[in-house]
Amino acid sequence: MPTISIVIPTYARPEMLLDALLSVQAQTFTDFEAIVVDDNVDVADKEKTRSVVSYIADTRFTLIDNVRTKGGCGARNTGIHAAKAEYVAFLDDDDVYLPDALISNLNAMTPEAVMVFGGFIHKDNNYDCSQEVTYMAEKCYSFDDLIHGFCPSTASVVMVRRTALLESGNFSENLLSFQDYDAWLQISRLGHVVSNPCIVARFIQHSGKRTSTDFEKRMISLDIITKKWKSEIEQNWNVDAFRNHFIKQLYLDYAVLLLSMGLVCRIESIMYFAKRLIIGPNRIKDWLWFISSIAGFRITKWLRKRKSHAYL
Repeated sequence: MPTISIVIPTYARPEMLLDALLSVQAQTFTDFEAIVVDDNVDVADKEKTRSVVSYIADTRFTLIDNVRTKGGCGARNTGIHAAKAEYVAFLDDDDVYLPDALISNLNAMTPEAVMVFGGFIHKDNNYDCSQEVTYMAEKCYSFDDLIHGFCPSTASVVMVRRTALLESGNFSENLLSFQDYDAWLQISRLGHVVSNPCIVARFIQHSGKRTSTDFEKRMISLDIITKKWKSEIEQNWNVDAFRNHFIKQLYLDYAVLLLSMGLVCRIESIMYFAKRLIIGPNRIKDWLWFISSIAGFRITKWLRKRKSHAYL
């Protein structure tokens, strides 16, 4: 029986999927199974996915169909239920692991921990820049920390005990966004969530459609999350502050994306940067984003390239 099961949902991205699978195959820790969950509907896309997995030609890799709700959550849950290992790691089909990703997270998993997450490189293809995000060594995060808005930026840096996933109810298949955050909240009630200071994955922001760039879906899901966790939020924080914490980030993400889409979207981009300022409280970088958006995409792109590392 393998030590780690890696769940890789995929939908209509065969070229990116190949890079993801090759990064799994290149792991220095080899006692794993990789479960590729096919969420495609189109026959041609399913055939392309099958060809990619066949090309890897590795018996540790298995391709299965998503038998649950269509979408990333249903695909992940299908993979979790098919997993055989004690630990489950996740990798999105448009991200890649660094070679020591599995062993690094495994070494960071303390006896009290139910979940570990590492750092990542955020590669933004729209702005042709990268940013390293790392975390403190073996810092324990509680449910209180997560309900105050903390959340790893991508599931591709996370490893969880399979028993904790099953006990927590896995991923909510009715959510269009914030699925990871909701799952981590549930899991954090069962034990420690521990940070790994090593960079374990490359998180790729590209021009293809991500749920995280669909503003309307994210706002709807934020409403669902707020309603679901309202009593816990009120015990630990303030509901308006909770919502504003996430809305500020949504405004920033959406504004940055719009600005990269050309002159026709600049006014709308500036509007969302301004909305972020109105929410407050504001830091110097919030004003820099707003001013640079008025100056245009090239200035904003230059500013993003200057910021290459964040330590949390």
